[in-house]
Amino acid sequence: MKSSLTPTQEARLCKTVLNVAIDALAQTPFVPLAVELDYTMGRLIVQVFLEKKDIRITLDECAEASLLLEPLIDDLAEVQAHSYVLEVSSPGLFRHLRSLRELQFYIGKTVTLKPLDVPESKATIGTFPIYQLVSVTETTSGVEIVLKNEAGEIYTNTLEKLAEGQGICLAPPIQWPNDEEDEDLNPSN
Repeated sequence: MKSSLTPTQEARLCKTVLNVAIDALAQTPFVPLAVELDYTMGRLIVQVFLEKKDIRITLDECAEASLLLEPLIDDLAEVQAHSYVLEVSSPGLFRHLRSLRELQFYIGKTVTLKPLDVPESKATIGTFPIYQLVSVTETTSGVEIVLKNEAGEIYTNTLEKLAEGQGICLAPPIQWPNDEEDEDLNPSN
């Protein structure tokens, strides 16, 4: 189903919900990274993506954050005119990182550059070069991204130029300090 919101209204709603989430979760271990909108069967779906610093977020923690956020989002005039569903989750390993906030959160983590039209799935692990996300800086010409490959060579580009056909994804294996050996996330197994 098509949105009844204009692209400008969608962008404003995403920004508003993200700011609400940042404020509401400031005293918790949860870090709101992004908000996206989707439409299914005539219903607006407000997707809030969270992580925890250095620890993978659990399903129970997403439910806990959802309980904190839902009454605040219910009060927003922008959503009151819509039948909506709130979804709170981790961004997932294979999702393209789209915002400055997301990229800054994952500095130091392993990423890959891959075309935006390649599905975000485990099937593409090992297909594209692996980098370390070294830095992300907002400049007058856009969001500058500095990557380092396995040989230590530095690659610099802007998010805007990558958006012409490539995106940045987390590249497994992402190891958080609380992870056990996880065969599903390790492509060498």
